[in-house]
Amino acid sequence: MEPADKTKQRLSGDTRIQRIGQQTRGLIDDVKAWVELRMELTQIQVEDRVEERINEATSGVAVGLLGAVGLLFLLLAASIALGEWLGHLALGFLIVGGVILLITILLHLLRPKFVQIGKERSDKK
Repeated sequence: MEPADKTKQRLSGDTRIQRIGQQTRGLIDDVKAWVELRMELTQIQVEDRVEERINEATSGVAVGLLGAVGLLFLLLAASIALGEWLGHLALGFLIVGGVILLITILLHLLRPKFVQIGKERSDKK
């Protein structure tokens, strides 16, 4: 081989290596961009889930509070009506309070079943 051919071969080899290096750098840049986009997508998905849970909790609290206030008014009305029917207002409150206390005791006794149901749900997820 002549020296000019070796020079051309070396130059074309250097060019090929440079092209491979550039393509490799381009590939690395693409992978970095993909990873960054994937991280952003994951962050957005997590933010959406958190926002959804907050909205559910907020609406649950609002419904719970309104339900509790409504139940309180119903219990007060029942106590007053029962008290007037029995001829003494305190008897109505005593009977309604006793019924609520009995319901509370029953719920306390049945509590282990409620706890198991909650644990089974969390295990299934």
